[in-house]
Amino acid sequence: MALGYEGYATLEYDPDGTGIQTVFLCTGSSVPKARQRLDSGAGYGGEISTPVSEIGIGSPYNFDWPLWDGSANFDLTKKLFTQQLNPWIFHRQTPATFRMVSRYNNYQVFERCYWNSISLTAAEGAAVTGSFSFAALDRDYYNLAGDGYIAGRTGAIGLQGCTGSDWFGSSGDIPALNPGSEPNIPPIPFWTTKVKAPTLIDFISWTVTFSQDVTKFFGCFGLQGPLAGLQAPAYVAVGPMTVTFECEYVPITNAPLFTAPDNFGNLNVYFDLRDENTYLKLKNLELETANDDVADQGSTAPITATYAVYELVA
Repeated sequence: MALGYEGYATLEYDPDGTGIQTVFLCTGSSVPKARQRLDSGAGYGGEISTPVSEIGIGSPYNFDWPLWDGSANFDLTKKLFTQQLNPWIFHRQTPATFRMVSRYNNYQVFERCYWNSISLTAAEGAAVTGSFSFAALDRDYYNLAGDGYIAGRTGAIGLQGCTGSDWFGSSGDIPALNPGSEPNIPPIPFWTTKVKAPTLIDFISWTVTFSQDVTKFFGCFGLQGPLAGLQAPAYVAVGPMTVTFECEYVPITNAPLFTAPDNFGNLNVYFDLRDENTYLKLKNLELETANDDVADQGSTAPITATYAVYELVA
């Protein structure tokens, strides 16, 4: 048995071979193993009643390539954005490696991960949060060693065992993420973010979402034996990227009538105005929906809007 604070996750987008892994504030993950069944619809002589061994249950089947499609939620940090997410967005056909430890010595390594969606959100009373989903082509299986269930789990990265030193340097220490140790890697509070727009409005919450389809293509390669169902896709392709900007804002103008702008030429989404490297530059935004409704007596009355984004600047 283990508690969640003992686990951690890393992301490694590595187009140039530098091998930088970023430990991030993962608040939850879901990477189920999905075994694709290949069922036959043929008749096979099953009986309605006894004997039990001949009752028609199920269909003749085999298994296709197992799917490792998953997701992770996180509290955003500057390192996660600058080292991993921002370059991963702009090099969207380059895979990354996702590693997670759910309990002591339980290392799971998902390789050749192509992102399906990446989302970042800032709202009152919370840290900046986000999520990403991905299609992984490989998982390095961990092995059972010895009689123990928890302490006996090991894994592999390349040809090395998954020890602390293999991941984080000669000391073998996991980088400290808690405020009682150095270096502390803090989440980004909502109030350090700012959306700069060429209009007299104040943004009070926002969400930027990137999405793309990841399609796998398999081939008929005549594979045989126990690993025949473990063939990798022959090709992987990603579809067009879609970007949306959802927001709540209030006008800061004395004009008697204010309507949501149909277009924004530029929007800069800063995570911290003191660091110009931590921002997204969105261009050519077009309004999709806007609501300006009555709110209850204890709430602000913002305008909510969704914009399609048609250009990004690295």
